Amino acid sequence: MQPKNPRKIRAWIIYGSFGTLSLLCFIYLVSSLRSLILPMILGALLAYIFKPLVQRINLAFLPNAAKVMIVLIGLLSGIGFATNKLKDLIPNENEQLVYQVRLQYKINKKFHDIMETHTTTDGKVKGNVIYNLLKDELDPFMLNLNRLLKLNNEQNLEFSSLHKAGFVDDKFFNYHKANRKTMKLQEHIVEEQEARKPASQESLQKQEDSSIIVALLNTLSTWLLLPFVFIFLLFDEGQVEKFFVSLVPNNLFELVLSILDEVDIAIGNYLRGTLLECGLVGLSLGLGLFLIGFNADVAISIGAVAGLTNAIPFLGPAIGLGVGLGYGLILEEINPVLPFIHLDNLFFAIFICVLIAQLLDNTVFQPIVLGSAVNLHPLVVIIGVMGGSVIFGFAGMLLAIPSIVIFKVVIETLFKELKAYRII
Repeated sequence: MQPKNPRKIRAWIIYGSFGTLSLLCFIYLVSSLRSLILPMILGALLAYIFKPLVQRINLAFLPNAAKVMIVLIGLLSGIGFATNKLKDLIPNENEQLVYQVRLQYKINKKFHDIMETHTTTDGKVKGNVIYNLLKDELDPFMLNLNRLLKLNNEQNLEFSSLHKAGFVDDKFFNYHKANRKTMKLQEHIVEEQEARKPASQESLQKQEDSSIIVALLNTLSTWLLLPFVFIFLLFDEGQVEKFFVSLVPNNLFELVLSILDEVDIAIGNYLRGTLLECGLVGLSLGLGLFLIGFNADVAISIGAVAGLTNAIPFLGPAIGLGVGLGYGLILEEINPVLPFIHLDNLFFAIFICVLIAQLLDNTVFQPIVLGSAVNLHPLVVIIGVMGGSVIFGFAGMLLAIPSIVIFKVVIETLFKELKAYRII
């Protein structure tokens, strides 16, 4: 029996110890810097998406830095153009007051219609079975919502001045008076809530407000990392990849390159497929909202928002439904293409539009557009998204599917190449 080579034994000990130590350090850094993971990954993905644009500029006399600057200038120009277009959809200050009054009135009216609430002769509020069962939860919720939407003293004076000047219709001013009446009816609830608050609660509320501000500033500072990662990786000419590849032993060099190539193809297919899928979902929802009477600009905007957020499974339809219902609340009249749609069944029509867009996504867009790239079972998608959100929150929900895709490709390619090179 030949004695074992002491050099190989030492090498295995050193490599094993170094690998274990590196893995422990990596786990510690990931757990400590969790808030930076999502901005870094999104910045890297953006650089990955825009890198081909830099490579497509086939001008030999231009250095890489100049090509990157051309792409960045084009990107900033596109963002500026989109921002200017969005400004046209944003109401001015006076219109915002009117929308705020209309929204508060319509929410209260819809609530009273659904719950069938009415005030009895003894001043008590009665309603249907649902309201009587849930009034302890519904009343505080509606009270807080009305306090959030009501006009402050300065806005009240401004709204009255606009009405006197003829810039606000009498109908909307009556909405305003109805809102104030609703708030007066809820005054006794507010007084009871304030009376039950302990004396120390005000200072606790101030501490909570300051902690919220600190949390927002911390979140903003972490997201400032995204553009830096994006720009630096866009300027990178392969140094990062070369560094990591140089750490690979020679006998595994071709294996690692094969895995990297397969991962690159999978990520590219996933991103292109997701972009096309989101566009189709946004187009479907926008077209549906236009057919039921939404203004074309508003329908396109809601469809675009829902389409973009559809990159996160199940989030796009929820946002589309919420924004659509919110806009449907303040509509006074509609001009639908479909003759059987009117204000009374508009909410139901919005729900049907979102449902159809989601069904098309699940039955047509995902299987056809993403099927060849991802090839994941729907149950894997659902469990992956839910598990990612439980473990890593929003970042886990956003990155669950691409992480599963990469893991799947790495495992498949690894075992295929190990068998091909007769390592196993």
